[in-house]
Amino acid sequence: MPIYDIEENDIEILYNCPLCDSSNIEIISEVVEKDKKTFKTDFDSNFTKIIPREEHIIFLSTACCKECNFVFRNKRPNLNWFEKCWNIREDEDNDAVHEQAHDPEKEKQRYNRYENLSRVLEEVTTGRKLLDVGCGPGTGLKAFQDRDWEVMGVEPDPVRAKVGNEVNKINIFPGKIEDFTAPDETFDVITLLHVLEHFHSPKDFLIHTIKKIKNGGYLYIEVPHLHRFINWEDSLYLEHMNNFTEKTLLDLGDQLKLVPVKRFITKTTTYGYKHFAILFKKTSIDLDYTELPDIKSNGIFIDEVVESFDESEWGESWPYVEGDYLENVKVL
Repeated sequence: MPIYDIEENDIEILYNCPLCDSSNIEIISEVVEKDKKTFKTDFDSNFTKIIPREEHIIFLSTACCKECNFVFRNKRPNLNWFEKCWNIREDEDNDAVHEQAHDPEKEKQRYNRYENLSRVLEEVTTGRKLLDVGCGPGTGLKAFQDRDWEVMGVEPDPVRAKVGNEVNKINIFPGKIEDFTAPDETFDVITLLHVLEHFHSPKDFLIHTIKKIKNGGYLYIEVPHLHRFINWEDSLYLEHMNNFTEKTLLDLGDQLKLVPVKRFITKTTTYGYKHFAILFKKTSIDLDYTELPDIKSNGIFIDEVVESFDESEWGESWPYVEGDYLENVKVL
């Protein structure tokens, strides 16, 4: 397991909400050293051990915007630090990442989820040119390819991109969407499955992504739901920069002139946590909601985009208590 040092100059601080740019934000949790000892945090699922080298360094904190209710990491390692760590992992820990990318059960689940999604999208578009951003080792793209889609992937983690290119034989660009060289308006559909929550600047990332979609094409965004999935452990999870709800994701889409077509309730496994997704259309024309088939295979089913975002968005584990939204998020 690689060890990644982190220092004060690796940390960046946000003073404004990355969605609405309001400075009216409140910190709701912090990760900090204690007792002047080296604080070690293990993230085994990511083959990561973070060791701050300075006393009492706060390298991760979460804030909630009081204007738009967006929850995000307002203090976090900067992108350069993440890229440095990816390179360390590429040099030192290929075996661990290859093992993760070849986990038969996880990759089977990934394949099934993408295959199911392909069936849903085939009811919407006749175009079959797809880009999956944050595609990992490309197993999901194989599912689309097996259904006669023309596929490409973008994956910033060089190890996962290498696995996708060499093992799964998928055309994967190893880098960031900003550096992706495909011409604008190339793809009929772009998919982002559990990707947007990882980005330091989600709005800037989507601006670059949308350019690659044909006018009239579709953007499918799937993310964990703040109210149904997130708990205190997410405040310690280094890779999640943002926590979305239907409201905040729709607000972001509206800023970028994306028209919502449908909301999906999804699960990574049949009995897993409920996540959600929204299918957007890139168009300058007002669009009525498109009727999609009711597909429940593999834990995904269709639901309407909803109008209200208070009690209806809260799950059974963390029920909404009438009162202030911020206080409910703090309890969560």
